[in-house]
Amino acid sequence: PGRALEAREYELFVGGEFLSAGSKPSNYFARWFLPGTLAVRSFSAEGGPDGVALEWDFFSNVEMAGIAVRRRESGTQTEITATGDRLLDPSVRRYLDAGAHPGKTYEYVLALLRADSSEVVSDAVEATMPVPPLALRQNCPNPFRKNTSIEFSLSRRSRVILGIYDIQGGLVAIVRDRIYEPGIWREEWDGTDRRGRPAGSGIYFYRFEAEGRILARKMLLLR
Repeated sequence: PGRALEAREYELFVGGEFLSAGSKPSNYFARWFLPGTLAVRSFSAEGGPDGVALEWDFFSNVEMAGIAVRRRESGTQTEITATGDRLLDPSVRRYLDAGAHPGKTYEYVLALLRADSSEVVSDAVEATMPVPPLALRQNCPNPFRKNTSIEFSLSRRSRVILGIYDIQGGLVAIVRDRIYEPGIWREEWDGTDRRGRPAGSGIYFYRFEAEGRILARKMLLLR
């Protein structure tokens, strides 16, 4: 099962001692042709918080110029090369696809490129990216003097309002107010108020509203 193989094949040379009628034993090489799927000993993919982790192994006699990892979203026909324009070295046995999106299911294949620019393609493996829970993390750095990053995660598509408030509860700035897809996001506050003036030293709260919930954390600005 899986993706249909391309017409090209991979060569496997097997050496040994053979007997032919009326002759002495002789050593020579016999040639068989293996499709690309048989060149791959193992191939796996698993979704995680940082992306899809892929691992593979080849039979020791396989020779190639490089490896490309290709993926497509399940249910679509659009295929992209996850490794970009570059080829992975033939010695590489793992790759992290950090471009995969939470909640999506992908099919991956390995393309084994040969010196003559031909290629063979493995069977497909499938992985589903996990969806992170709704969360608001501590800003970094904290304390800070000018800029600080605020990271949050969404379990579903949602409008996000990220605001900065002073210790009296007054609104200082709106960092973001827009729609986000599920996943982990990071926004930056430059330490200025709604008029672009530098905020003074002190304790501030950042308020995060999304998915029908409100979360807040404290941070310290030092001028």
